[in-house]
Amino acid sequence: MIRLLLWREISVFMICILTLFALLQPSTEVDPSTRLKPVEGVTVQTWAVTPMVMDPVAFCFDDKGRVYVAETFRQEHGVEDNRSQPYWLLDDLAATRIEDRLTKYEKWADRRANGMDWYSEKEDRIRRVQDTDGDGLADEVIIFADGFRGPLDGTGAGLIMNGNELWYTCIPHLWRLPDEDEDGRSDRRETIFTGFGVRDALRGHDMHGLVWGPDGRIYWSLGDRGYHVTRADGTIIADPRSGAIFRCEPDGTNLELFYSGLRNPQEIAFDHYGYLFTGDNNSDGGDRARIVYCPEAGHTGWEMNYQTLSGENNRGPWVQEGIWETAHEGRPAWVLPPLKHVGSGPSGFVAYPGQGLSSRYDNHFFMCNFLGSPQNSEVLAIEILPEGAGFRVGEVHPFVKNVLCTDVDFDWDGSMMVSDWVRSWLSQESGRLFRLRDTVHGNTEATRAAAELMASGIENQSTRNLVELLSSADARIRLRAQYELAQREATDELAAVATDESKEQLARIHAIWGLGMIGRRHQGEAEDHPLEQVMSVAWDDDAEIRAQAARVLGDESYAPAAEDLMGLAFDENPRVVYQAIMGLGRLGDPESVDAIIEMLWTNDNQDVWLRHAGVVALARIDDRERLLELLGDPMPSIRLAAVLVLRRLGDPAVARVLRDSDPLIAAEAARAIHDVPIVEAQTGLADLLPTLITSETVDFTPVRWEVFDNVPVLSSEELNSHPVFERDPDETLELNGFLVAAGGRDEYASRMTGRIVPTIDGGHQFAITSDDHSSLYIWPEGRPDERKQIAFLDQWTPLDDWESRPGQVSSPIQMKAGEAWIVEARHSEGGGGDHLAIGWKEPGRPWNRPIGVTRPDRTHASLVRRALSASLRDGDPARIQAVADVALDSGQGDVLRREAMEVIRQWPAPELRERVQGRYRPVEGERDQAGWKAVMERVLPALAESDQVVAMPARAIAQEHGIALDPDMLFETLEDESIDVAQRISTLRLLTRREESRQRAIELAMGGLPALRAEGLLAMSLHEPERALPLAKEAIESNDLVWRRAGIESLAIIDQPEAEKLLLERLNALDSEHPAVALDVLEASRRRGGLRLEPGVRKWSQAPEGERSPAYAMTREGGDVTRGRDLVFYHAGASCLRCHVIDGTGGAAGPDLSAVGNRLDTESLVRSLLEPQAEVAEGYGDASAMPAMTTYLTPMQIRDVVAYLETLKAESN
Repeated sequence: MIRLLLWREISVFMICILTLFALLQPSTEVDPSTRLKPVEGVTVQTWAVTPMVMDPVAFCFDDKGRVYVAETFRQEHGVEDNRSQPYWLLDDLAATRIEDRLTKYEKWADRRANGMDWYSEKEDRIRRVQDTDGDGLADEVIIFADGFRGPLDGTGAGLIMNGNELWYTCIPHLWRLPDEDEDGRSDRRETIFTGFGVRDALRGHDMHGLVWGPDGRIYWSLGDRGYHVTRADGTIIADPRSGAIFRCEPDGTNLELFYSGLRNPQEIAFDHYGYLFTGDNNSDGGDRARIVYCPEAGHTGWEMNYQTLSGENNRGPWVQEGIWETAHEGRPAWVLPPLKHVGSGPSGFVAYPGQGLSSRYDNHFFMCNFLGSPQNSEVLAIEILPEGAGFRVGEVHPFVKNVLCTDVDFDWDGSMMVSDWVRSWLSQESGRLFRLRDTVHGNTEATRAAAELMASGIENQSTRNLVELLSSADARIRLRAQYELAQREATDELAAVATDESKEQLARIHAIWGLGMIGRRHQGEAEDHPLEQVMSVAWDDDAEIRAQAARVLGDESYAPAAEDLMGLAFDENPRVVYQAIMGLGRLGDPESVDAIIEMLWTNDNQDVWLRHAGVVALARIDDRERLLELLGDPMPSIRLAAVLVLRRLGDPAVARVLRDSDPLIAAEAARAIHDVPIVEAQTGLADLLPTLITSETVDFTPVRWEVFDNVPVLSSEELNSHPVFERDPDETLELNGFLVAAGGRDEYASRMTGRIVPTIDGGHQFAITSDDHSSLYIWPEGRPDERKQIAFLDQWTPLDDWESRPGQVSSPIQMKAGEAWIVEARHSEGGGGDHLAIGWKEPGRPWNRPIGVTRPDRTHASLVRRALSASLRDGDPARIQAVADVALDSGQGDVLRREAMEVIRQWPAPELRERVQGRYRPVEGERDQAGWKAVMERVLPALAESDQVVAMPARAIAQEHGIALDPDMLFETLEDESIDVAQRISTLRLLTRREESRQRAIELAMGGLPALRAEGLLAMSLHEPERALPLAKEAIESNDLVWRRAGIESLAIIDQPEAEKLLLERLNALDSEHPAVALDVLEASRRRGGLRLEPGVRKWSQAPEGERSPAYAMTREGGDVTRGRDLVFYHAGASCLRCHVIDGTGGAAGPDLSAVGNRLDTESLVRSLLEPQAEVAEGYGDASAMPAMTTYLTPMQIRDVVAYLETLKAESN
């Protein structure tokens, strides 16, 4: 027995040894580096593979070239995502501190199989990987630190060496992990700062990007999970809804907020001149990823609450006001624009240090573009060049393809290293590190010497050598030499370099930065101050030297430099001006206000970076009396700057310009009051609403719109001569302008014809926008033989997109004033949304798009939205009339009119999220319900008699609150067959609510269209169940699926035992039910409930863990196309457009869905949603990065998505 036990112990020991040995052996698979595709002249080497590297998020090098890798195993198992937990969204939006997030986890702990233990079952860790024998391959792995698994811990995603300390970002902490005995293991862990990540937002939006700055500080980035951090002096830095960049001293003191409003800046990097950049991700809402220049005190404008705004307020101001876009007319001025849209999944980001590659890569950054699969991911090379006081993006190209890259950095020998996630979005316990080397420039005497220098310890170099190293080709070595000289307080040596015009420019700049570091340690000292030496080069012949001198003098608030900075504010070089103005703001001297204003006047809004500097400086000086004077300045650029300053200060005086003659200025004032918010000025914003009613009416000859049903999708060429246009139309409508947005129709062709009369001689241009294809023609009235095509679209465009597609805008067409022309557009619709509109531009005048239709631009819409929101929050029933006037004003456009009706609907009990930005912002205090109802009884009749946009919600409000409307008017609507069926249904619902009109309304409905008849049966089921039961029995056997579905829904409502029996029979025979209504039977059974139905519902709805419910097998037929499109475009959990593109909108990680209905049949569409791994599209690797949609969508939703995808049959452009 003893021998047996001994043998068992030996066996276990041997198994452990063999397992460990196997783990440390290199993989026998084909060398994965052969799959990568670098640019010509660059080789790839597999440096480390699984299990030496597993799920790598980020890495960094120490001075000896050893690699520290941040590994995560907690994705969706401890590090959560609002898309997977939609039930806690409001709690997440309400959180303002990390303690609130913990409370949220505890509240919803029962959603986890093991409660709160779920959050601590897996860990993140750091491992040190190195090549000990010098053969070019990693051969040793040591766990440097592990056990990062607290409930509040996020993804450990940032690393940097600071002496013998490794700094590590892992929400909610910034950690200091010293290794004083250099054994490769952290001796202890210390929190430097905590309070980051007050919300969950989206997975991966963590804290990252640790990097050394030109000023000797450490900088890092945070995604949009927000922060509430208490500094050593007790002051608080807080923003619960945005990402940001922070900085502090290397000893962990003096925490500062540097830049705000980012979404998910994975990493940040400085160029050789100390300017900071990042790549920021898109929100899958039609926006695109961006390269962002991050000047101090800047703001990009993103808030995490935007992520869950969809529909007509998709992503809120981010999309609706074009904040994500590059510079454009009417762009919100309080935020800075991105430089360019690059990539789709920004991850690792690093500046080229200056050696190891060819000179082609000077001024370049490298960015990992992570898209969930190696086939679509790559490391991009991005050139960034100076322009004005800011920058522009030059050429962009893939540096290496076919790698699911998470991070990129340069070793001291000039080689590039890239971490590879291998596959998918979630933890796979696999990973690789690749080394890339330029065959000509990557293994030279200089690169080898650089690595040897750093390995020997730069702190061991003499001061003389350090001065020489300020001229190194490697920016990192220059920076480290600068730091060491500053540490030694080598003021004389640094000053000698800074003031010597014969020295290299970059060496002089590093010397200036070094003097700034010393000066920061000697603040307040009067004699022999190091910054006196910087002042001596403030007027250097080299503009960049002047700019850097002004930067350092301002950063360190060096008061004796005020006169120099005042003079430099008028420099001919905009970069010098920028730094001088920022410096004057740091000094806070009111005497400099005139110089700042003069700069703003000269700039006249031309350079947004100079405007930013002026605004920041004036805000820091905070001379309120002068600011109020500027609100009345005749120069719009000065008034605008004053508004932006008052916004930063939260000053209610900004309300003084709400009615400014310049709509851009008024809009900025409204944004400041509503968005900051400045509560004291809210009344003024609400008072603005009546002034925003449009008075303009456009008198055009009515436009004829003809519809031809049951026509498959036609190309623009086919539209030219298709015989369908020779037959009589199925429907003809008269329009008041060249715009139609039908909605709800599929597979039809249409023709829009109208007459226009130019008012001026010259070249007139036309444009068309449509969903789907269209072709535009014109000819002089009475001369149809001169008809010609002038524009076309072979790909759908959004209604407000008039210029993005080839052929969309005509060449100028010569016309004479007073001579009429005929305009004709032919249009083809496949499925989903549909619209057609024509615009024109007369010579020397702005575009009229669409012709004859007053549609608000973004600036006007931003004002109206905020004035509506302010009115709702104010709550005074007297304001409802102005809201109703907006709803009745056709010039506002349908979107704003619907928004006005939603404000009226919510008035008695506003929702917890406000209407513009989607912030969690409950309205306080009791609402005047009686006053609201009294006003509604006066305004509602006019709303109910308006067009469909207003009448339908008005009748729904009347129904909900029991407000009487004229029954004669309602019956006229119900009986009018020319009125849209949706409007007639809303009228029916209102009439059946009142006993005196119910019977007649139901009788009329039962003799109407199928959809109206179905609604009538539902009303009868509720109010006359005995009469409805026979009809329901008839309906459930019908071959008309609309009527059959109505019968099934009725059985859930009819309060009769036989109805339950009939539904139970259907539920028990669900296998043989018509597939288009099987899910409806299940849903009706669930809604009705009861002990008899519950077992059947449970049978079809529940499934063992790891399996999907049987209900998903019933998703092939019966879906709603419109609901399906909304899910594809807007569902936060599914996030389809994160990876897929539909007609130019979306990401590139997955196949283009624009024509998926041609490629896949229904069965394949369902399988691709339920089992994405079953069949991976060609060109997208061996495994799909897409999760099964059963995690995010119900069976009914899957059915709707399938119905929509089936309509996508137009070939992608």
